[in-house]
Amino acid sequence: MKKYNMLVSAAVLFSSMASSFAAPVEYAGAELKKNLKISMAAVQKTADILAVKTIAGNKSAVYQQKLSWQTSDIKQIIVTAKVDKPGTLRFACNTMVDGKRLAANIFVPVIADGEFHDYIFDAAGNKNWQGILTNYELRWFGPADTLLEVKKLVTSDKTTIKYIGNGIKGKVLLFNAKELKGNNELVARTTKAFGGFHQQKLAWAADEINTVSFMLKSDKPGTLRYACSLKKDNSKTLAGISLPVQKVPGDNQYHLYTFNLTDNPKFSGIQTNYELRFTGEKGAVIGLKEVTAEKAASAPQKEKAAASYTYELKTSSTAPADGIVKCGETVTLKVQALKNGKPVTGDDLYLAVRCFSDGEGSKTVTAPIDKVFAWNVTRKEPGRAYISCRIRSKSEPNTLVKVQNPRNSQHLL
Repeated sequence: MKKYNMLVSAAVLFSSMASSFAAPVEYAGAELKKNLKISMAAVQKTADILAVKTIAGNKSAVYQQKLSWQTSDIKQIIVTAKVDKPGTLRFACNTMVDGKRLAANIFVPVIADGEFHDYIFDAAGNKNWQGILTNYELRWFGPADTLLEVKKLVTSDKTTIKYIGNGIKGKVLLFNAKELKGNNELVARTTKAFGGFHQQKLAWAADEINTVSFMLKSDKPGTLRYACSLKKDNSKTLAGISLPVQKVPGDNQYHLYTFNLTDNPKFSGIQTNYELRFTGEKGAVIGLKEVTAEKAASAPQKEKAAASYTYELKTSSTAPADGIVKCGETVTLKVQALKNGKPVTGDDLYLAVRCFSDGEGSKTVTAPIDKVFAWNVTRKEPGRAYISCRIRSKSEPNTLVKVQNPRNSQHLL
């Protein structure tokens, strides 16, 4: 039997404020089902996911009321969800400031690919996000009979900027490329030997955002270069920086490319724009389906060149072509250090490897420089995993050895 719960009147939503609540909120599993209510939707039986079938376009929602959250402690609301039909999610809420009620609405388009995605609602960017949050709802704008599954809802005091699928269009622009028809992606054909994507009129503070990642594909091999302009203090002068290029295999599959701006010692101030340049054959078809800008957990130390050798990091993976590891599936990622194209032996060096599994944490390990490091990872749920590897010196533990290709090897599983 289908169960329907109707949204209570607006007057009730603003009542019974408790003492101010400032701690981060994280709802998942039983906590998610306990705290969120359903409106105009049919509840689906699931173990750890809040799943509903929408019964009226633009009317179905999940919501929470009688809250007293300090908006100053929350910059973003991140919802992990998936849908089976295209549409838009709206985060709508009411806040109270000196007895005056304000309303805020934030819209984010979704990707109807049957996979879970993190949808970020930038609350701090809304002018009415102030005072005390008293209620909110997550409303579906799209076809009726849509399966909406919510796995997690968290608040964050950090700034993460994320564009997904069609949400990229209008924010990320093209240069030396002509847009093609895509499916929840920005796809284009280059009109010169180099072309790509760019954004303007940004205001990304270096102490809040120092890493930018792109899910990108190309049907022809080439390289990617990230370059941006920085504004320091109150100066009107812009300073440009660029990061080491990364290779693109040209297999027409999406891969994750991460650029850590702290790799450039001149990175500071406010980032006002960026250019992601693909260099390769004219007429290459390039696609972009996800852009994430955030602050890395820890900024790497500045690098120092070691000797006159050329060091490289060689990687390999047993992951599927689409990069998504299935639940319970085990894949292996390998990395090997090379010196002048040959295995390294007898050096005062070792591998420092960080292993990441999206949504499941990370770990740091060390490995002998003359061995092939292999990481076997089994995902508890479908998702991506990758490693970040560097070469360090035993005698000078704070020194990073300069690596030609790649400097910071991140290989997508």
